[in-house]
Amino acid sequence: MKTVVLLAMTCCIAIKAVAQPNVSSSILELKKLLESHFSGTAIRDIATDFVLKRDAIGNEYKLSGNIRQLIESPSIVAIEQKITGLRPSLDTTTYAGTVYFDCYTAHAVVNVYPVNQTNSVFHTVSTVLDPKGGLSAFSRRFHDFLRNQQSKEIDTETLTNLSTFRFLVERDGSLTSLDTGIAKTLFRAFAQQEMKWSPGILSGPPSRNEVTLYLVAEFIRTGHGWPDEYNWVSIRRLPHFDIGEQLTYCVMSKAPLPQGLVVVSAIRDPMLGIYRWPMIHGGTAEAAQLLIRDIQAAFAKGNPLEHHSLYRRIYFYRDK
Repeated sequence: MKTVVLLAMTCCIAIKAVAQPNVSSSILELKKLLESHFSGTAIRDIATDFVLKRDAIGNEYKLSGNIRQLIESPSIVAIEQKITGLRPSLDTTTYAGTVYFDCYTAHAVVNVYPVNQTNSVFHTVSTVLDPKGGLSAFSRRFHDFLRNQQSKEIDTETLTNLSTFRFLVERDGSLTSLDTGIAKTLFRAFAQQEMKWSPGILSGPPSRNEVTLYLVAEFIRTGHGWPDEYNWVSIRRLPHFDIGEQLTYCVMSKAPLPQGLVVVSAIRDPMLGIYRWPMIHGGTAEAAQLLIRDIQAAFAKGNPLEHHSLYRRIYFYRDK
């Protein structure tokens, strides 16, 4: 089946908004009012905080925080007046929260809560991905390995033209190349003599990680000039979820994703306990719609991303 890339296409599948049990109707009314007021602007892909406090003298709510740097003063005054109109149902002196302006649409998502209410604090356990001896030692071992390949009918120019190597650190710490051709062959040979990494742990279970290793061309050519410090690697964690019949991953940006994947995105709304405004970015329409339905079904039973992100779009993708 031919793959059709659908860039930023708004999905027609509706998501039913059901508030979390611990969210009162008055706070939901405040949330709805704020979202309605802040939607429709030209602001995109920004999350900003706010504090809403009732003035003791005039008994009116005033808005402060970083939101005032984005919204013009007349608009701030207008929303303050609207909120003050809700006062009979608002029994709290001070509220705080965040407004996220979507990157593709004119929608705004608001999370708001009373500051004098005890809020749940979630503790998660995370450990850093770590090869034997650390990242610098790993990079040096790989560079030494590449230099040794020059005596095995692989010329120096071919090696120095390889500026990066991309590979996965699986959940058990084993290494899998993401490259093709000579780069894949070289890395597989190197990985066979390497010990498994200590896998990264994200919110409990071990996570899969995508690693980009940067090469020092001068050292490969001459064996000299090894830097005391440089950007040895970049690491991108790939949380996985049992969604549907296929393994599903998510990232916070679709920029590094290769072509040909099925990619959709949505914004998590923690107050409603749902993902809103799903969009399709890649893959066939049929496969993307299936992924969205799988995500909806999975989150209807609970949220495996409870600690991952609150507001910004999350990009879900599958290899096929």
